[in-house]
Amino acid sequence: MKKYILYAIITALILLLSITYVAFGVSVGETHVVKMERMSSDSLPRLLNESSLFETSWNLCCSIRKLKTLKSGEYQIEQGISTWDLVELMRQGDQSSILIRTDETRTLEGFCESLSGSLQFKKEEYLAAICAAMGSDTSAAGMAKATSVLFANSFAFQYSDTPEEIAKRFKNMHDDYWNEERRQKSNDIGLRMHEVYVLASIVKGECRHMEEAPKIAGLYLNRLKEGMLLQCDATVQFIAERNQAQRILFDDLKVESPYNTYKVQGLPPGPIYIVEKEYIDAVLNPSVHRYLYMCAKDDGSGWHLFTDNFAVHGRNAMAYRRYMDKMNIKQ
Repeated sequence: MKKYILYAIITALILLLSITYVAFGVSVGETHVVKMERMSSDSLPRLLNESSLFETSWNLCCSIRKLKTLKSGEYQIEQGISTWDLVELMRQGDQSSILIRTDETRTLEGFCESLSGSLQFKKEEYLAAICAAMGSDTSAAGMAKATSVLFANSFAFQYSDTPEEIAKRFKNMHDDYWNEERRQKSNDIGLRMHEVYVLASIVKGECRHMEEAPKIAGLYLNRLKEGMLLQCDATVQFIAERNQAQRILFDDLKVESPYNTYKVQGLPPGPIYIVEKEYIDAVLNPSVHRYLYMCAKDDGSGWHLFTDNFAVHGRNAMAYRRYMDKMNIKQ
């Protein structure tokens, strides 16, 4: 009788040790980075292509810890993590952050393309949600308006963030930024909030040194008040998609487009960049002066010469053209 009891104890110990090993002693064989949508827990071993022992261990741990469904997300699964600890990781859900810059491209559509390349949903879904949050649609005019909900910066996202969550996040930032003081300043300069954003994008396109931004903003506001064409080179670059162009060609100025400020009066229908808050603040707090013309200095520094005299501006422009010829800058 004692012999049978001893056999039973030994068998129980072996079984306990086996279960303990399967639950705690089996680990992931290599590092995996997986993006997945919501799925049943028993699908993970096939997704990772791990061993049959790993599958047995994983299913046992999931059964003990009552994990039946895995949440959507991007998961970094390190080599050597035990299946027991992996269950805890998957129970917590997606904890990794994905950094995406809003201004990697100039447009809202480009930003949504970046989102779809790194996160779970399609570009069209992000576009629709952000436009809806701004009370617009996904037409060209609607997207131009909705762009003003974005600020140029790097933002952390999770793979499973929904379009509605992202849209709400940016809309909240937009509403927080546009406090009563800034709204009043927008009224004082005679522009609506969206128009302020558009002008800020023009200032960004023409500005190489942030110190000049309020002065450039003041110049374009003077032009708007005088009913002059804005004649902004950066808007022409936007049409031609020549972001790095240093020289605007005469043929560029002839293009028929609502963004061609050499031909169309007033502000273009949308921004030409996604802008930092600093450029918006420059427009809301412009330098007060009488300047109507500016031209880059003929030294490659990126600084500008400002004047209210067209003849002086002509001489400045001629000097800059000679500088570009000397430097063999053709485009």
